[in-house]
Amino acid sequence: STPAGDSHRLTLAELESDLEFARGDLEAAKDIALEGIEQCDASRVGQRHRARLLACVGRVFLNTGRFVEAQECFQTMVAD
Repeated sequence: STPAGDSHRLTLAELESDLEFARGDLEAAKDIALEGIEQCDASRVGQRHRARLLACVGRVFLNTGRFVEAQECFQTMVAD
């Protein structure tokens, strides 16, 4: 199970990624989400965070015209 502190850090990574995306710093948004993904464990909570962080990465790829990478992110998100 994901400890509460880890869950909060992963939620913060999601929010920071969303904020950087909104600011237009897509590279930072992607990097923050990828760093968060590395911290996700195999628990149910960890996998929910992983799916949301993958969505953040996929959204960056989608908005930068990297459609194959976006599709891979979204498919991974749904498959997990």
